Amino acid sequence: MNISERVSERPDAEKLTLHWAIGCPETDDFAEADVVAEPFPGFGGPVVTIENCSFWPERKNCGQKCLTRNRHDFRTYGLVG
Repeated sequence: MNISERVSERPDAEKLTLHWAIGCPETDDFAEADVVAEPFPGFGGPVVTIENCSFWPERKNCGQKCLTRNRHDFRTYGLVG
């Protein structure tokens, strides 16, 4: 069972956090980040956000475009469906 299934099957489940090396589209470098998947009932799957990033606080308001850029990796490793 992948992470997405574990989060989706229990709407009362707590968030899951993975420490990840993630590509940053603003710096073209890798950041260490805590990628968080939280259940979102009625949405069809978990909502994925960045909770901490090694480029913060300087880039705290970056818009988290890395989530879109790295979505394939999240699917590959079962973070999203």
